[in-house]
Amino acid sequence: MLKKSRMTFTLMVVSLGVALFTSDTRAQNQTATAKGSITVNGESCQFAPPPTGQICSIGGSGAKVSFTFTGDVIDPNAPSFAVQGSFSMVYPDTGLKTVFLGGTAVLFPNLHRFTFQGTCETTNAAGVVIGFGTGTCNGSAADNTSNGAVDNVSFQVFTPQGFIEAFGEPSSGNINIE
Repeated sequence: MLKKSRMTFTLMVVSLGVALFTSDTRAQNQTATAKGSITVNGESCQFAPPPTGQICSIGGSGAKVSFTFTGDVIDPNAPSFAVQGSFSMVYPDTGLKTVFLGGTAVLFPNLHRFTFQGTCETTNAAGVVIGFGTGTCNGSAADNTSNGAVDNVSFQVFTPQGFIEAFGEPSSGNINIE
């Protein structure tokens, strides 16, 4: 009877160890993600010399924003994770478009929030580069619908030749941050 108890106890300990190892390995292989494709209030302005002058729009059809960032969850207990990915914002009323080229991005999965800053390239309606916003290209998004509230965003890029920004609650689309 003693041998059987010892074997049962040993088997339970081994099973528990395997379960903990498997659970820990799965947690370490998780991915943190921030994804969104939305339309939101915005404004944009391209500064141009006469005779064209500046081309600006506030409100209008809004800014079209799209982003996808992902990163490995190395420590599931950490409050934030570095992520990599893409971001673009188009303001159809002026044709200005900005694309994230690189920088830093951090995701806070428990808060369902995401933030980035870095370098963006901005082009006009003809696709001509109007400037680089180094250090002034930034944004953040909050996936608040999981908490019963509304999503919220703030994205902006400023260059010597113009700016484009989006802010507030999306009028359409979806944000998912986890």
